[in-house]
Amino acid sequence: MTIPTVVYNDLTWTNSGTNDYVETAGGNFVTDGWVAGRKVKVTGASVAGNNATWNIKAVTTSRITFTSSGVITSDSDVGVSVTLQTDRGTLTRLPVTGVEKDESIALVLADGAVSIDNYCTVSGVPGVAFIPAGLWEMSGVFWVSIASPRITTVKFTVRSITVDGVITEHGTSSTATITATSNGTAERLTMTWVNGSDIAIATTDRIIVRVQFNANDATSRIAHFIYQGTTRPSFIDTTFNVTAPSGTSGTSGTSGNSGSSGTSGTSGSSGTSGVDGSHGTSGTSGLAGSSGTSGTSATALVSAFGLSMDGAGTTIATGVKGYITVPFACTVQAWYLVGDTAGDLVIDVWKKAGALPTVADTIAGTEKPTLSGTAYALDSNLTTWGTLGIAAGDVIAFNVDSAGTVQKATLSIRFTQ
Repeated sequence: MTIPTVVYNDLTWTNSGTNDYVETAGGNFVTDGWVAGRKVKVTGASVAGNNATWNIKAVTTSRITFTSSGVITSDSDVGVSVTLQTDRGTLTRLPVTGVEKDESIALVLADGAVSIDNYCTVSGVPGVAFIPAGLWEMSGVFWVSIASPRITTVKFTVRSITVDGVITEHGTSSTATITATSNGTAERLTMTWVNGSDIAIATTDRIIVRVQFNANDATSRIAHFIYQGTTRPSFIDTTFNVTAPSGTSGTSGTSGNSGSSGTSGTSGSSGTSGVDGSHGTSGTSGLAGSSGTSGTSATALVSAFGLSMDGAGTTIATGVKGYITVPFACTVQAWYLVGDTAGDLVIDVWKKAGALPTVADTIAGTEKPTLSGTAYALDSNLTTWGTLGIAAGDVIAFNVDSAGTVQKATLSIRFTQ
């Protein structure tokens, strides 16, 4: 499967009153690589309103049908160069500044799995020869225009794409049911995918995460996905541990000037055997070239570990929720805590070398990961933590000291390596 960017000069746009569509007179949409579930970005169309990003519902040799109805303007672009390009967004691991995005798409049962978007890593990332085995977990914020008794579910798929545009699907996550019916009450849902063993990929491959909705009946509904911003970020924890690239080499210094030649010795007087002339004085040495500029330092690896907890329909209970062993040395930078709803939650973090820690081994000081009437919190100061350094082989425990209202939560500990 390819990721196409194609220029057509024989397109006709139709507002059909049901699903809008575009047709080609001499091309072939199927062999060009267009498939249902993708988004296509249009540029160069004669009608400005047709230059937009459209969700693909179905594809035949001569027609692409969109999920929109009555939106496209009917027009002929025969003889006009129009570019159709696959549209992919980016999904950030940690909260970023900027405007929160609420992206939406219409769907019914007959549409099957409808992709809200494809999120692709940048070129050169992850830069490894395999997808490591382990748990992938997506924490996303969603809502839908109608809920019970209508059921709308969400999931994500994991794929790789080669430099030639060939896509391979590697796994599909668990599904979650969306019950929130407005932006203001949008809920945080968690989906997981367990990669049972390492999956071989090329070091030049990039990773695509596709977020998909499914409807349970023919009733039309609008599903929404919220991401970016600082208050309700959506993110995915993966099994990758990506090393930062090396800094660039400095430029070479300039060569020194050559020394001047020594003067010639005087000639010996004529005779039976002339005396050799004395040697000329050696020329002075040239100046040394200046040193090259130092290369820039490699960026430190930034990643995270943590734990998700689920009260199984009730408020999360107190006590130890799990242990992890950190297989490498690292330095803690910050913690991020998200819950399924605004409420109260306090989590203590314990650490011990090569053994199960207890409360006596707490490292969180007075800055324990805490929700106080909110669904999201972070702390990047950590001035009261007993230690920020973690040695290879240290065991980390997560203990819920207290909880109120919150039924699901994910704690992420950011570190540098």
